Amino acid sequence: MAKRTKKPSDREFSSALRQIGAKDKVEEAEFERRVVAAFDAAKWKAIRLPDGGRTRPGDLLAIRSDLGQERRYVIDCTREVNPGSVKRAYEDFRYSLETSKRTPDFDEYWLVGPYIIGEPMRKRPNNDRRFRVFDLKHLEALLATPKPKRGAATTRIGKAVRANEKEINLAINGLILQIDAKLEALNGERPNSDDGRARIARETSDFRRMRAALECIREMVAAFKKGKAPEQEVVRATKTFRQGVEEWWTNKSEEIMTSTAKGAVLVSSIGLLALMKADSVAAITAVATVVNGGAVQRVKQIGTAIKRLGKRTFAADNDGAVQ
Repeated sequence: MAKRTKKPSDREFSSALRQIGAKDKVEEAEFERRVVAAFDAAKWKAIRLPDGGRTRPGDLLAIRSDLGQERRYVIDCTREVNPGSVKRAYEDFRYSLETSKRTPDFDEYWLVGPYIIGEPMRKRPNNDRRFRVFDLKHLEALLATPKPKRGAATTRIGKAVRANEKEINLAINGLILQIDAKLEALNGERPNSDDGRARIARETSDFRRMRAALECIREMVAAFKKGKAPEQEVVRATKTFRQGVEEWWTNKSEEIMTSTAKGAVLVSSIGLLALMKADSVAAITAVATVVNGGAVQRVKQIGTAIKRLGKRTFAADNDGAVQ
């Protein structure tokens, strides 16, 4: 005799429905978190929207800047993209437009789900370009930042980095050691006067700024060689360092001329710039002055000339080196 299956009671049936509903909510929350993470990774701003019913559908508002103009996208997250969910979302989208008494505050409406089932309905019903449908894979592909191509370098600095990466890194490391030694010496000084303490503060600031610029060059060189940073980032970092060195010489030439340690830092800095094909007339003149020596008055004259040369050099130089 076949065993009779017990029919679930109303209470058991309701409990099962609640468990299914709770599981669905957990899955929806997890999927929404993944969608937010995709926008965060793409440097978009994603804001959770309050429940506005059919007059204000959608779960998220994604915002990005396009040529200085803000673009806004309503994101409707669904457990599954299928003909029914597309139809429902499009009707909600149209209803919100038709019932709104003002111009919509978003540019497009996106329906996003973990996957898409079937293709019986167009992803852009009525060819409405403001309504789009994605699964998570295609959304992440759309938002992905394209990696810089490792093509041939086009600037003198870029070509030098390609050819001399090891030598450049050795020069940077050696220069950082020189700067660290100078910073340690400054830290050990204990002047009694206010002028002395102010001098130490200024010099410490100068060397720390120079060290930070070198670290930036080192990071950009490594990223550029791996194809993770565009060539112009290396050029920009190198120009920043060169400008700092030239300003340091222009403003502190007398101090540099009378200090062996500072003179050595200047010569090493210009050597690094020469290795990167970013040396300038002003920089070379500064090194020649330090190496050959000269009277203070002569240093002042050269400093004035460097200011003029530096302005012309930066104005004419498009890739970080004198042509």
